[in-house]
Amino acid sequence: VERPFRSNTMPIRTVLYAMCAGVITLAVAASALFWAEGFPGRLTAQAAVINEAVGTNYRCAVSDIIRLGMSRACPINLPSRNPTDADVVLIGNSQAQMYAPVWASILAERGKTGLLVPANACLPTVKANIDRECIDNARRNLEEITNLTRARTVIIGTTWWHDDDDLVDSSDRATDNRNNRVLVDALDDLVDHLHRAGKQVVLIGPLAEPGWDIASTISRQLAFGHPADRPVFLPASDFTRRFGSAIRHFEARGDIGFARPDRVQCRAERCDYLIDGRSLFADSSHIAAAELPRFHSLFATVLPH
Repeated sequence: VERPFRSNTMPIRTVLYAMCAGVITLAVAASALFWAEGFPGRLTAQAAVINEAVGTNYRCAVSDIIRLGMSRACPINLPSRNPTDADVVLIGNSQAQMYAPVWASILAERGKTGLLVPANACLPTVKANIDRECIDNARRNLEEITNLTRARTVIIGTTWWHDDDDLVDSSDRATDNRNNRVLVDALDDLVDHLHRAGKQVVLIGPLAEPGWDIASTISRQLAFGHPADRPVFLPASDFTRRFGSAIRHFEARGDIGFARPDRVQCRAERCDYLIDGRSLFADSSHIAAAELPRFHSLFATVLPH
């Protein structure tokens, strides 16, 4: 194939025409795949339903981002786009951000405005975090939020599962997070900071996350007639062993609202990654957009009026 193109006898114009034709053909094929969303009709009905969840977790659009001091934020039912007009603030990382649409629905029902302050890849805590830069970012966000005098309620959402040595303290020293004790202590500290600023606090509890791209993987395996090669649930005993002490601790605090999304996900013996034939997750850890209404009543119950 390549010999004619390497020959000095072939005009350069012919070579260029062939190259352009190849590029155009590839571009047309890629555009067709993109606009047809991968031709979902090639999948079985069961695989197609699961595949619908892929990559659908909520992300704040770049066009929606507004400044919040030295950080950034996104409006939730906030027509003015002015952070000082927010009644409720949702803070945390992408695990907080993924819930923004369901909180927006609840706030809309109550005629309230809100603000999302995401710090993706970091925790919202200042006493311990992923690294020192995350601690600095969390401290700046906390300062900005405490200065929002109209915002009387702060909702905290974050990642709950960390290895024993994943977190550092405010001096950038490694910590021993066995049994989530460092994370729990850091969340307590954050709650106390917010209470001293006159804020009511709602804390979103942990989920059983698959840790692998379940919607994409399972739908692909079903499409090709392969059985699922990984568990599609976490045994409830494993979830309790991992998070039970932290859940009991925050349930015992009578001064916060504690939302437990595991009550939607978990039954007596298992915490499901697939519910009613649909994927609860858009990827390895984030809730799919279409599944958010499952959490509406649970969250609405713990939000102060």
